[in-house]
Amino acid sequence: MTMSGHYVNIRKRQLKERLSCPLCCKLLREATTICECLHTFCKECIYQKLLDEETYCCPVCDVYLGCVPVEKLRPDNNLQDVRTKIFPLKRRKMKAPEIVPLISPPARRKERSLSSLVINTPPVSSQVSLSSRTKAVARKAAASRGIVSKTNSGRDVDIAQDQSERLDSLERSRKQVVSH
Repeated sequence: MTMSGHYVNIRKRQLKERLSCPLCCKLLREATTICECLHTFCKECIYQKLLDEETYCCPVCDVYLGCVPVEKLRPDNNLQDVRTKIFPLKRRKMKAPEIVPLISPPARRKERSLSSLVINTPPVSSQVSLSSRTKAVARKAAASRGIVSKTNSGRDVDIAQDQSERLDSLERSRKQVVSH
């Protein structure tokens, strides 16, 4: 739209000419402008021209750019945005390469249930008389499981509590030894 409120028709061909790189004659990709003369090129084209051919001048107007011409280049984001809006970048559809595993996956392990891990112990006959040593071992085993047992005198003794107190005592003495 002009200042007087009228629209101006511009052919796409004319726009394409203005938005093309003078080096490769294609639409600008990453528009880069020389700040001395304001000529615009594709970033890759101008860098290649200046660095590979060791040129110190603008390829269009031959303005001298100094001993380090790359320092005079600036990205032209506004011009690149206009180009992208009018002529959107075409994305190539590429087929993703099929990934073939080089190593076969490991064989699946057989899963076991917890019940298969339990060791079956033979049942103890209740008719077999136990010696005093065997009774003591049985009491300790029961204490570790937290079972209340009756002693020979008939009083109830909480073996688990006694066992827990011994473990606490051992733990405290171990901590003292470690701290010294």
